[in-house]
Amino acid sequence: MNEETKTKTKKNAAKKTETPAKKRIVITFKAEPGSDVCIAGSFNDWDPKAKQLKDKIGDGIFTADENGDITLINNTALDIFGANQEVVGKDLVYLTSDKSLAEAVRGCVVSHNNAIFEIVHGGKIFLVKVKRLAKTNLTMAVFSDVTENRENAKQREEFFANASHELKTPLTAIKGFTELTAINNKDAGINKYIGSITRETDRMLLLIGDMLKISELESSQNLFRAEITPILLSDILNEVRDTMSTVMNEKSVTFKVSGDIRGVAVNAEQGHIYDVVKNLVENATRYNNRGGEVNAVVKCKKNTVRLIISDNGIGIPPEEHARIFERFYRVEKSRSGLSGGTGLGLSIVKHICALYGWGLSLTSKAGVGTEVTVTFNDS
Repeated sequence: MNEETKTKTKKNAAKKTETPAKKRIVITFKAEPGSDVCIAGSFNDWDPKAKQLKDKIGDGIFTADENGDITLINNTALDIFGANQEVVGKDLVYLTSDKSLAEAVRGCVVSHNNAIFEIVHGGKIFLVKVKRLAKTNLTMAVFSDVTENRENAKQREEFFANASHELKTPLTAIKGFTELTAINNKDAGINKYIGSITRETDRMLLLIGDMLKISELESSQNLFRAEITPILLSDILNEVRDTMSTVMNEKSVTFKVSGDIRGVAVNAEQGHIYDVVKNLVENATRYNNRGGEVNAVVKCKKNTVRLIISDNGIGIPPEEHARIFERFYRVEKSRSGLSGGTGLGLSIVKHICALYGWGLSLTSKAGVGTEVTVTFNDS
């Protein structure tokens, strides 16, 4: 064998043993509430360990390239859509005809717009998260089966609403009978007890009213029933000032409004925007010091309106910040009976902001005061 033949033989052998080009897929995202997916790192789609990893994940996953063609899909996603591996390399329409999913994926492919939404497929409810993968031309969609969670939530909402309605009827009757008794009673000692019954009945009715509000806000169709119109913030702030005047006078708390208030409107149902402002101002008043201040500042920038409610009251310790919007949570348990609130005000604010997609943030320091900012987008 001459030297030329040996050289050709070596080249052919080298070609046969060449390692296929690596197709590196980088996945970096955190699980959203309701999902057990949490992947971080990277893998090669020809690696058996990577294939085993993606196929053992309980959530459905697929990725699509810049043309909208499927590049990777795991077994869970194939089962969800009743497809097979032949869809890999093909357009998304070969996997699903769901318009909302297709639009979200293509929107992420073209404009890098991440999305979170729900779809109903095969009698099940899936939370879908569409995200552009960093430093790649790939878009990933993750499907989490939340059917059981949604059904349990619906049952809780129904119980919450039914129990509230059942309690409201007898309490209203008790309040009416108590008022009639007070009119005809001349005994000062009995009037003392009547006054206690009236106060506690009013407090329970207020609590039930807030419970019903939360139940209504948790309804997924609530926003579509809402009568959304431009609402002037100045009108809402003046109305809240009138409503809270008695409580503010009792505590010698002053209420000041400033900023870009003239002519500024927010697109919402009037009752919703009123509940947000009223609950924030009420909370700032009730947990303020005697002679304290509550300030409402409105700031506008392009299509964004920010409402900042601040006080110089008792403040909130850092360890309590994460829980302050929970139902019935109170920073100072010893003051819960004296504050006069229901413990649901900030939870109602959180639900309304979530309903409209408004931003909600809080900064506070114990002994200094609290500042809550609501950001109304596209107002």
